[in-house]
Amino acid sequence: MGPFAKLQEHGVARATQQFTERLFELLKNTPGDLVLLAKYGWYLDFGSDLRLAEYLASLIEDDKIEKLDQYLINRFREDTNKIFKKLKTRHPSREAIFAQVEQAQNNKQYFVSIPALLAQADGICLDYTKKKFFKKIKKQDYLPEMTTELSEISSTALSIFMAPIKEQSPIGAHEEGLKQYPVKFNRHVVMHGIDTEYGTEANSLRCLSFVKYLSDILIHFEKKESQK
Repeated sequence: MGPFAKLQEHGVARATQQFTERLFELLKNTPGDLVLLAKYGWYLDFGSDLRLAEYLASLIEDDKIEKLDQYLINRFREDTNKIFKKLKTRHPSREAIFAQVEQAQNNKQYFVSIPALLAQADGICLDYTKKKFFKKIKKQDYLPEMTTELSEISSTALSIFMAPIKEQSPIGAHEEGLKQYPVKFNRHVVMHGIDTEYGTEANSLRCLSFVKYLSDILIHFEKKESQK
């Protein structure tokens, strides 16, 4: 092997090592990045580029919250109809519900669309796991009951992606615990009529991101179940 070939081989080996180190870094840090995003009310789609979670988390760490929100508002606003199409296809028994929620969303009737989406979050979880998302386990730090069903999934990718629902976040927190979160968008205060100012586009898109996130998890859960 000539000197050029050796140099080329060394370059490939070094590039491979750098890629591997970078991948392990992303795999290690992504769960924490996703949990951090959830504390600001946002959830990424399954299969999102791990570098996106890293970038968005860096905006939070740099206190660029307005930039974070604007990026995600633009992203989910652009994908709104695509997401609803996916939800209607995946959950056909709820197609009529999602169709009317989509109409309310497109008409900027956020006080209407948000409670309906929160209700469907419980509903789709019940369809797949026989447990509601917002029903909590007292002995497990009040985490959603459905996490006990999903914890059996061994997929590394899905395990990383599930990190936000294995931690407390504002959307499902107890009312008295909301003060610890930077964002106060919360299912309990919405559904019980306590919050009268929740109907913003940002909150509606946060909610849509959350329902799409749960749907992604449940679809992969179903696939795993069918392989048993």
